Formats: sequence, structure tokens, C-alpha cells
Amino acid sequence: MRKTLAALFPLLFINALWSKPGDTVRVNTHNKVVIKTNPGAGNTKYFGWGNFPKAGVKYQKAYAELTFKCAPGLKCGEWDYLNFIYLCNRRGATNDSLGWEIMRFITPYGFYFDQNWKHTWQFDITDFAHLLHDSVQIMYQHTGYEANHDRGWEISLNFNLVEGTPWRDVKNITRFCTRSVGYGNDSLFDKNVPEDTFTLGQETDLMRFKILQTGHGMDKPENCAEFCPKKRYIMLDGAVADESWVWRDDCGENPVFPQAGTWLYDRAGWCPGAEVREYNLDVAATPGNTHRMDLDMESYKTTSGGANYMLSTYLVEYSKPNYNLDVVVEDIISPNAELRYKRVNPSCGSPKVIIRNRGGSAVQSIDFLYGMDGLQQKHYRWNGTLKLGQWDTLDLPPDFVP
Repeated sequence: MRKTLAALFPLLFINALWSKPGDTVRVNTHNKVVIKTNPGAGNTKYFGWGNFPKAGVKYQKAYAELTFKCAPGLKCGEWDYLNFIYLCNRRGATNDSLGWEIMRFITPYGFYFDQNWKHTWQFDITDFAHLLHDSVQIMYQHTGYEANHDRGWEISLNFNLVEGTPWRDVKNITRFCTRSVGYGNDSLFDKNVPEDTFTLGQETDLMRFKILQTGHGMDKPENCAEFCPKKRYIMLDGAVADESWVWRDDCGENPVFPQAGTWLYDRAGWCPGAEVREYNLDVAATPGNTHRMDLDMESYKTTSGGANYMLSTYLVEYSKPNYNLDVVVEDIISPNAELRYKRVNPSCGSPKVIIRNRGGSAVQSIDFLYGMDGLQQKHYRWNGTLKLGQWDTLDLPPDFVP
């Protein structure tokens, strides 16, 4: 198979609402909204509506961009607080109210940022893209208890929808749970995260368990759940299908630096001033089969204090692949001027790219054609094995030849 990387530049966004396949539609739901805490309640909610493409339009990719600034005339917020983005009401061809969490974010320690400070984060929400049609209400929830008379944030939230055929069609998505779950003895987590039984649709070829999970609290003896790495087990039909650490070990590499506070310390699935990454487990499926899924945590007992996990879980059902051969450049790490990659840019070394196989067949080789403006393009052939759905990060040979 031949795959060509013609240029190392990010996508050019357009503002047209109706567009042809391959174009990107940009929809804004929150434009320079000032958010503050409510110390008496612990959370504040900010609603916004977006006019999305009409029902029937397909997206090959969807991602959101969240931009933070200090609010005009105020200091930035001081603490690392949980922020949640929910898909609420839909109007148009579909009229319903979901209340599903589709993104999660942790604010930075920003009290000493100046009025020129600004940062944008990106969230891949492709699995929820089929829900974004016609008129959609998005709710931004900001939590925290700090003073609200002298500090706050100005936020903007944009949705970028790349039209076209996806790698697979989402046939159904089911929310299992969204809740705060206690952690500190074996019964707490098990009681609040019971086993789910589900039956797959007749067109389901792949099932994905999607998990948003962050740990909070500082108990004894291990400062759980914020500062203690613990194992999570995904049980399918009574057997362990996956085990992984609820932990993020790259907080010190945060592009939002420097901050005040303990932003350098790794945490249970999150970092101050960073998006919360989903955990996705893909499992081959047989249409119409019934399964049992259970989420368990490593056994742990606290001696004092409290710990909890903020948890949202989903089941995504996919069709068979829409392409037999389809490899994409999922992202360009360097060279890239985007803020999220500023810790590794600017770069004069090897281009670094993320590739993904979205086709039905495994790929053994990929051809890249790339280069700098004004210089001869360079050809590079990658050899290996990239199975369906697999990702890889590649360092392409540098191109300095005149």
C-alpha cells in the first residue's frame, strides 16, 4: 500500500456550515464566556447552543478545542479544579436530552498568569460525532470553592467536524454510568459500579469500552485516590479482558508551564492544566451476542480520610470497516506550532508523526513523500506491520538536502 504525506501542516479550518466531504465545519457553543466558582455550591454551569450540520451528514473525525484566558480585569483561577463538558439537549431530526459527559478537563494553577496568557487544548470526540447534528446544547460545568470576586477564566469552546466516511460507522452508543465512586474498602467501588449486561446489535463488528476516570482525595496511608497508582480491571463475561493503571506519568511534560503549585507531580489519570484522556478498549464482536461487563479496582483499604474516582463509562458499537486499505496521518507532533506540542517545538530534527491503520487489512509498508518549502521532497518507506485500528509514532528521516 502507498500512503503519501504531502506536507507537514495542520488542517486549515473553514467557517462554512455546509460543506463537501473532506471539509471541516467549525461550530462555536461558548464564545469568551467568563466562568467563576460558586463557593456555596461547589459548581457553576454554563450552557450554549451550537448549530451543527443537518442529520445524515457523516464525519470522519471530530475534535473540540477549548481555549482558556484570564477573565478581563481578573486574575486567572488559582486551583486545579475539575471541569466537565456535557452533551445535553438535541433539537431537530432528534429531540432528546442525554446529559452525557463527552470531555473532562482540569484547570491549571493559574493565579500568577498575566493577562497575555492563553492556551488551547484539543479533545478527540469522534466516537460522539454522530450525535452532533442540527441544534445541540452543550453544558460546561466548572467546579471549585475558591473566591470568585477577584479571579476567573474566559473560555471559548469550538467543535471541528471533518466531513466524510469514518473508519467504521457507530451503530450505537450506550452510557453505563457517570458518578463519583468511593474508594477505600473493597465494597465501596463494587457497590457503586455494578456489572452491566448488554446485547449487541445485528450490525456490530467491534465493541469499544470507553472510560473517563480520574482519582481524587488524599487519604491514609497512600494519599489515594489522587496520588496513588492503582490497577483497573475490565471484566468481560467473568474473565479479565484488560488491566491497566489509573495513572498519568507525564505531568512534568505539560505544555502549560511553569505553573504554581504541584503541577509537576503525576496523578491518577490527570494533570493540572490538561485534558483528561479517555481509555479505550476495543474487542472483536459477534452481532447479536449478549455479554456481561464489570469494572473493578485493585483491592485497597484506607485507615483515614476519603478517596473517590470520578467515572464515566460507555459502550460504543461499530460496524465493519468502511475501507479495506486506509492509513492516515493521525497527527503531526513536530514540526508543529500548536501550543499542545510546544515542549517539543520548534524542531529542526526529524519530523515525528502518528499514523493509524483504519482499514480492514493489515499494512506492511507505507510510503511517505514530504519536505521543506523550496527543497526537494524526500521519499521514505516504512516497513512493519500495522493491524486494524493500531497506532504508531514514527520519526521520519530529516530532510536538509537542498
